[in-house]
Amino acid sequence: MLAAAGAALLVGGAWPLLRPGTVQATRTLEPDQVVRFRVIAAGDSPWDQAVKLDVRDAVLTRLEPVLARVHTRAGALAALRAGLPALRRTVAGVLARQRVSYGARVALTRTWFPARVYGSLVLPAGRYRALLVVLGRGSGHNWWCVLFPSLCFVDLTNAVAVPAVAPAAPPPPLPPAWRPPARRLVVRWGWPRRLRLGGWWRGLGRVF
Repeated sequence: MLAAAGAALLVGGAWPLLRPGTVQATRTLEPDQVVRFRVIAAGDSPWDQAVKLDVRDAVLTRLEPVLARVHTRAGALAALRAGLPALRRTVAGVLARQRVSYGARVALTRTWFPARVYGSLVLPAGRYRALLVVLGRGSGHNWWCVLFPSLCFVDLTNAVAVPAVAPAAPPPPLPPAWRPPARRLVVRWGWPRRLRLGGWWRGLGRVF
């Protein structure tokens, strides 16, 4: 099943990610190439945040085998649209088990995301088609990932925010007597490591 998700990742137009410390030219995934997933917590209490993660797990568990068979963005959107009733039942079931007093809104919509960098991949800021789950008032921190290409289902723990301002200037060079010997740069190419079912998405989301 995870192998199929990896195949969907490649066919969908994503590129190999590198191990930390390696070098590769960046590629950009524009909003019209991507479908994203966002879960917004009811609040920022530890309980509300835990419920958010339970909802995330349940939704991704349902979506993983569905999106593993999808090879185009249009196909992903169609599958999500057709699956909305089942996803709403899934989310409602989690909230009932957790005995919370609030409900949820589950919709396929267009929503704004800030810029992010995943290794060699750049996701610019903009409005993206997304599966949006809003719990209760939706006043808490959110969790998100990329459903298509299937980046929710690979290890992307090194995703970072794009800085809003230019980085500070580098420090001046050391005097020649203290400069360390030059080292040859070695580039190692690698593919993302897939995680075992039950833990393969837990480190993926970014809170902002």
